[in-house]
Amino acid sequence: DGETISYSIASFEIDGVSYTAEQAGAFGLSLTSAGQASFNPTNVPLFQGLDTGETASVVVTVAASDGSEQDTETVAFTVTGAISRVKCPAFHAVSARFCVSQA
Repeated sequence: DGETISYSIASFEIDGVSYTAEQAGAFGLSLTSAGQASFNPTNVPLFQGLDTGETASVVVTVAASDGSEQDTETVAFTVTGAISRVKCPAFHAVSARFCVSQA
């Protein structure tokens, strides 16, 4: 019906620790204009320190609003420490240091 819908990251957690939406970019989180969550933790020290096989769970709450009503949805990612891309056959490798999968 022609309404404009805006999307935003409402909040996120890493291994159960809550962060504000304003911190999302520093942890490699962003949204597309269609509200799809994007995650690239390549330059985030927290994930660079993962040992091989060690994981970090990232849960992102995305909000959609048409100006009068708001709805939220959650998206989950798992970051797994790896020595090389070869160690990531079931995951999408984003660097030589770890792998990311969407839960």
